[in-house]
Amino acid sequence: MTSNPDIASRVKELIAETLVIDDLDEIRRESTFMDLDGAESIELLDLGFRCSKEFDRPIRFEEFNNADFFRTDDEGRLLPEAIEAIRSKYPFLDMTPFEQAEPGTPVQDFLTVDVIIRIVEHACATVESEVGG
Repeated sequence: MTSNPDIASRVKELIAETLVIDDLDEIRRESTFMDLDGAESIELLDLGFRCSKEFDRPIRFEEFNNADFFRTDDEGRLLPEAIEAIRSKYPFLDMTPFEQAEPGTPVQDFLTVDVIIRIVEHACATVESEVGG
């Protein structure tokens, strides 16, 4: 899926508003949300609410703060069934980071700005295709 520049730009602005970041250049697509200006889980909820309001559709990121969704083995590697659950819920995401993650990778490290943008783009495209189709 190619990125919609208008949605990507607005999502970056919403992230900046949520985290009170003045310089949009600090918000790079590869940045993890939780590493941006010391973000916490409450800001992730706030971002979901802001995105839902801005794009007029439900947009949530709760799974990325839920270790149960990202089940791991005893060594901290994502279980195959967890990767399948992610693939099923987010078929539009590149699965490579999930499949090649180092053991013990924190769940929040998977939530990059790029993933947030893609989730929002998918939510917008899904609603548009339901309305148009």
